[in-house]
Amino acid sequence: MNFSNLFVTTIANTPLEISEVTLNRKFDCVYFHKNQITLKTFNTCLKAINNNSFFIFNDIYENSETIKNWSSIKNHPKVKVSLDLFYFGVIFFRKEQAKEHFKIRI
Repeated sequence: MNFSNLFVTTIANTPLEISEVTLNRKFDCVYFHKNQITLKTFNTCLKAINNNSFFIFNDIYENSETIKNWSSIKNHPKVKVSLDLFYFGVIFFRKEQAKEHFKIRI
């Protein structure tokens, strides 16, 4: 694999910064720390996806709010595949993929 064009961006969980970063940019991978698992942050980052993008969510079962948000996120119409690994979750957006949810016990 060639990673010479890899560009890593970190952003704070502020709506203004997230909006500015996602403007005119596409991301392959976005990592959400537990305090960033909000529907507003998720919906803003959706503007920056491409067909091969995936999002990683840390601590999806930390509290009732992250559980509720994880459920809403994995059922979003743009999400095609979700992997529930208890400690974290991963979602994929490939349009060609049938919608599937996997829960894997580690």
